[in-house]
Amino acid sequence: MAFAFDNEISQSDIAAIPRLGKGCCVGNIAGTTSVKFKWDLSRDDNALFTGGI
Repeated sequence: MAFAFDNEISQSDIAAIPRLGKGCCVGNIAGTTSVKFKWDLSRDDNALFTGGI
């Protein structure tokens, strides 16, 4: 998965992606800072969710 991010985020943040819960996100700012946050899902977004924990 690292190729998709062109080494802009850390290996630990990449490893965490499949374990994020529903609505959880990692935002990366200029390749230097990663911020984890929770996103409120719309009904349509929730219907698309099939992964994570």
